[in-house]
Amino acid sequence: MRNAAVAHLLSKGIGRYLYASSIPYPWVAVAPSFDISFVDSILLPLISTSALSIRSSGSDMTRTDKVALISQVPETYQTLDVCIRSTDGTNCSECSKCHRTMLTMELLGVLDRYSTVFSKPENADWREEFLIEALIENRPSAQVIAALYDERIGIRPGLRAAARVRRTSRSVRRFAARATRYAKRRVGAVRGR
Repeated sequence: MRNAAVAHLLSKGIGRYLYASSIPYPWVAVAPSFDISFVDSILLPLISTSALSIRSSGSDMTRTDKVALISQVPETYQTLDVCIRSTDGTNCSECSKCHRTMLTMELLGVLDRYSTVFSKPENADWREEFLIEALIENRPSAQVIAALYDERIGIRPGLRAAARVRRTSRSVRRFAARATRYAKRRVGAVRGR
């Protein structure tokens, strides 16, 4: 919505705005979600006006397809910026988006082209840590990279087990937090009588 607002602000000079979608068409759904991007393809045309047409672009490709496509553009070898931490146009090589992009590029065999924009992560186990998180998440980009990793390298049973343990641990913590909040509300309600 923020990006669309900027496009509307500049609409007299633009006319058409193509928003880089992060969700492939098979995942587009009008349903409860943690992320509004699942409805980009539906929502963006609805906030268009006669002065500005806003459309989702790239929903016909997975994140892996997009990385493979961009890696064929030599201008990106020195300038690619995917980082969500850095504020100066560089990549930190430590955040989840840097790790996702680096692992995808590594699996596609093109990471060496980006040696000036990515550095070696501090954690030697960053690939495995990222993969465990990808196995836990229900996001298209996470599932696609896990499938690519499994296809190219093979996911060890130990990594799958670590993901199950981490998922269960998070579920238990969330349940305990909800139960604690519920108990506090009930105690407060009883005391207020």
